Amino acid sequence: MAKARKPVLILAAIFAAMVVTHLGRTSTAQAATTAQAAITAQAATTFQTSSAQPALTSAQTCAAPAPGLITCDARVLVSRRTHKPVRPTIKRRRRRHDVAGFGQVAPQQMTPAYLQQAYDLTYLSSTHGTGDTVAVVGIFNDPSAATDLATFRSTYGLPPCTVANGCFAQLNEQGQPSPLPPADRSWSEEESMDIEAVSALCPNCHIDLVEAGAADAQDLQAAVSAAIAAGANQVSISGDGIYAQNPFTDFSAPGVSIVAATGDNGALPAGQDAYPAALPFVTAVGGTTLQPSTPAAPNPRGINETAWNGAAAGCDTQEQPLPYQPATGCSGRMYADISADADPSTGLTVYDGPAGGWFDGGGTSLAAPLVAAFEAITGVDGSTPQWAYTNAPNLNDPTAGSTGRCAGQLALLCAAGQGYDGPTGAGSISGQIVPGGPGVGLPSFGPQDSRTYTRRVTR
Repeated sequence: MAKARKPVLILAAIFAAMVVTHLGRTSTAQAATTAQAAITAQAATTFQTSSAQPALTSAQTCAAPAPGLITCDARVLVSRRTHKPVRPTIKRRRRRHDVAGFGQVAPQQMTPAYLQQAYDLTYLSSTHGTGDTVAVVGIFNDPSAATDLATFRSTYGLPPCTVANGCFAQLNEQGQPSPLPPADRSWSEEESMDIEAVSALCPNCHIDLVEAGAADAQDLQAAVSAAIAAGANQVSISGDGIYAQNPFTDFSAPGVSIVAATGDNGALPAGQDAYPAALPFVTAVGGTTLQPSTPAAPNPRGINETAWNGAAAGCDTQEQPLPYQPATGCSGRMYADISADADPSTGLTVYDGPAGGWFDGGGTSLAAPLVAAFEAITGVDGSTPQWAYTNAPNLNDPTAGSTGRCAGQLALLCAAGQGYDGPTGAGSISGQIVPGGPGVGLPSFGPQDSRTYTRRVTR
């Protein structure tokens, strides 16, 4: 009997959430509380992880950074035996049974719906972001970016984002649609993951892909400036270079958020820092991994989150300390500031035609555009990293895990713990920073609700 009544209880909770949403955002939290019990009961089956499979590992898509050059921070899930990428096969089909059309089918891991629910953003992703432009800055050209983005969004039921409808633009470092720089397959995978990650959390956002012509600080800075001039509200940089001192001049702009990946190099030794993440006006993004919660370690979101063992962290003594950053033991600027999923085993399944189609991607290259999209749908003032520290009480706080490369380093750089730490910053993103709290697992009412997906993974 209990099993027969469960869908009715869930439906009642969802319907209550809808009614309260129409009455006003201040009462949304009450609706979330009503719905939360039913949804939390499904959490164990909602989040299914492949991270425990010993046959899999990950590989960086770009070569290791050469001195003075920028490299991408993207990683791809590969077979440990063959070192070839995992190739998920995603089949779209019409849903046979959909409870009152509300789409209450548990989202599969590594999909947009999964990441939205993991970070309590389902409602915000469906209703916010219109009019916001997120710019992704990459290096070299991704010749299939527009068609790859169309495949990704169509597969996951997200609204079209094309050059024709004014949602997507692809520009060079001068801010022009042509000529675009030479193509590069490694950066092609990176850039596809970036624009698709933005789509995953902010399907209503406009997206600009701005491509630098060379992998150096000068060209990267020119591309960031072009993105700002083109009207970006947030600029996401998924690459870094290891430098002994700052190679950039100040490219911040009033009211514009600049977000950068910390890299996938573990805790950095003294005298080596990841730029542009280490810049004081940049929001530096670290990485986490997601696991299903258990009765022994319950979580209302249905997951537990720890530091990802590939994420970088650093203490840059060339830069002044941030006055609002509680980085005990670092006499300079410490990073990360904020974090999001970066584990290729729990990240996002993305599409890139030249790279062979679908692959499971991660790295702090994934975390950075997720944070930029998060800023877009929550409306935080990201012109400095201060928003992360101001909102720390309402962020998720990973308290376990480490960077995985910590020998002889400041403890705060290496391991996640309660409060601020280098690998995860002030915490990971959470929709709870929005006043009223959208509530764990509230249903999405966007176009993705009319469909469901079968995901078959071939090794």
